[in-house]
Amino acid sequence: MAAKFEKVLVPPLGDFDGFDPKIPYQMVPVRDQRIMSVVTDKDECTIVVDPPNIAKMAQFVFTRPLIDVPREFRASVTPNNTITFQIQGLQKGNTTFFLVDGNGKATTQLLVSVKEKITRTFSLCRVSDRRHLCPFLPEQLPPIARAMKKTFIQQANIDLIQVGAIFEVICTENLGNPLILENPVNRNAIISNTPREARVAIFQLYFVWDLFSNRAGQIVGQNFGFDCYVEQGNNPFENAITAAHEIGHGLGLNHTGAKSLMAGDGNSRSSKLQQFEIDTINDTDDAP
Repeated sequence: MAAKFEKVLVPPLGDFDGFDPKIPYQMVPVRDQRIMSVVTDKDECTIVVDPPNIAKMAQFVFTRPLIDVPREFRASVTPNNTITFQIQGLQKGNTTFFLVDGNGKATTQLLVSVKEKITRTFSLCRVSDRRHLCPFLPEQLPPIARAMKKTFIQQANIDLIQVGAIFEVICTENLGNPLILENPVNRNAIISNTPREARVAIFQLYFVWDLFSNRAGQIVGQNFGFDCYVEQGNNPFENAITAAHEIGHGLGLNHTGAKSLMAGDGNSRSSKLQQFEIDTINDTDDAP
């Protein structure tokens, strides 16, 4: 078996740090780092970073002695060894970490995307009408926001910044139960009663009661571009995943069949973003 990259799980990020093992791919923020290791078998290998100057290796730790001192863009690894190192983002762009065998053949590679931080704003809004109270208590919303922010900053270097505190959206109309937002009267009532300060944010996260879609049936969240709706779920984790999922739509992501944040099946959702999703919502690594 040839030498391979092996992800190092370091709390509190774990593997929710922009790593996609299927590619394999690693997002690294500019001026920040991610931990990686290389494991060799009976043959030695050389780690080569090409092109250099986008990201470098640093802080090497190895289980067996090395023949040469490892360098920023090139490191030789002796047989039956594990070398762990930081991938440090130097400037935005893309580079590849190659594992090269003794014959000079690249046997595997790790795509590394170094991204600048981008910021987007959001507001938290509790919706009620003359017959229905918002099922979310005010103290339930900050943990949802923190979990959502963590998902995007760790994996895509997108900083979601909250505008204001928690806004109360009080509609004098009866919006009905279930709440059908494809009815433009209902959605317009919510938007028109949203405080102006909340609408300063790019995204408005509305916390509502039983959602129903004429197209999809019973749902737990819905997105109309910049206004995102979250129904009270079974637990705080589900609520946070739904909020992040709807923000993902707002950032331009579609449903996927994989077990990830954007899974179309709500039962298959996790906090995980895939490589193409990370690159879609944060393209600061693209060449000018």
